[in-house]
Amino acid sequence: MTWHANCFLIVTMMKKHPYFKIFLLDNDEEFQQILKKSCKKIMVRIDKDINEKAALKRIVSSEYDHYFINVDIPELNGRMVIRFINNIKDDPRIIAVTSGKGRETEGMVRSLGITYYLRKPVSMMELKSLILKGEPELVIKNER
Repeated sequence: MTWHANCFLIVTMMKKHPYFKIFLLDNDEEFQQILKKSCKKIMVRIDKDINEKAALKRIVSSEYDHYFINVDIPELNGRMVIRFINNIKDDPRIIAVTSGKGRETEGMVRSLGITYYLRKPVSMMELKSLILKGEPELVIKNER
């Protein structure tokens, strides 16, 4: 991608809203760093919690473009948080994050009404693509 295309992409995003807002419920420091690095050039604000109560309070009081929820950590109860988001938000973009390898885990998590099932480890390109997905005018204008 050329420098001009990158600038056009950022300006187009800023016209819609100044940045993407991402909610992250995951205590994996490595994943947090990969997410931050993948968002470096696309103006993203990330709010993160590692406490279920604080997470629910933040979800109720704020609007987010994407919700990255780890479903593997028992003390965070990511599955309950996904149900909660679906009950109070209209058409949320929920990305369930897991280290699990089992089909039964994937099937159960997909049944909760998620947008995408993301299995760790992940690449920065995959995360960037997920964040930009759902912004068709950005993709279309950038491909010209």
